[in-house]
Amino acid sequence: MNLKYKILWIEDEKDWIESEIVFVQKYLEKYGFMLEYENPEKYENYDFSQFDIIVVDFNLANEEKGSNVIKKIREQELYTEILFYSVDGEKKLRRLVMDLDGVYCASKDTCRNKLEKLIYTTIRKTQDLNNLRGLVMAETSELDPLIKKILCLITKKNKVSEERIFKRCKKTLDKKLDKVIEMESYVVFNNLINLIDTRHFSAGVSYEFLYDFSKDENNNIDKEIVSPYKKKIIEERNNLAHNPEDSSTSDKMVINKNGELIEYTEDKFIEIRKNIQKYKIVFQEIIDDLKK
Repeated sequence: MNLKYKILWIEDEKDWIESEIVFVQKYLEKYGFMLEYENPEKYENYDFSQFDIIVVDFNLANEEKGSNVIKKIREQELYTEILFYSVDGEKKLRRLVMDLDGVYCASKDTCRNKLEKLIYTTIRKTQDLNNLRGLVMAETSELDPLIKKILCLITKKNKVSEERIFKRCKKTLDKKLDKVIEMESYVVFNNLINLIDTRHFSAGVSYEFLYDFSKDENNNIDKEIVSPYKKKIIEERNNLAHNPEDSSTSDKMVINKNGELIEYTEDKFIEIRKNIQKYKIVFQEIIDDLKK
């Protein structure tokens, strides 16, 4: 699971589904996820595997039955969570789908409440350290290019900023000879874009330049927003990437960082997800502003 929570919603009352989606989006935002949903008119050849949950109106207006939907899903050998709902009520619906495996039922009035509970259940199933590591590594890899793009845009507008990057990189070359071969030619020939793309221009280095530039009011970057990025994103990523899980605390999710135990509670999972979402938005807004 990544930060995009994907729902396939098979329902032909468009106005009703659009009003419900607003509440589902807000519910997911509480847990640090962004909703993506699809409401297709046809689903005969649909790829159901991409969705976290499938929601189906059992009595579609075109006389298609929800049970036919689940058969199409099972033909793909998928066991995605499926929620059926019906205006006829939950009890009657349960009798109709009793021969179908792995489905949840709700009346149309209780659909949203049941869906939120099902969403929470699926989120809880993925809240372990291995899943969190994978999510953080994948999502933060999308943040790094945004920072580098900001640096390139700043230096296009401000030659002094570009010179500061080259000057600092030259100092780095003097101290760390193993980086010379890959970086030296870019520094010598003032090729900033390729320099920033080298593997030695790490997320930490990129952040340091971004924070440095945020102190300059001419760059129009809020220092108070940029400053916490190191602690909230870079340090969290490094903690998860480089420190083992502590098996002595079987009832808790804990990593051991040089003897210091760091516990990962549900609130911690939510905080990390929300911070990643926040900085994706913040950095994109900075990029859009610099392009003006």
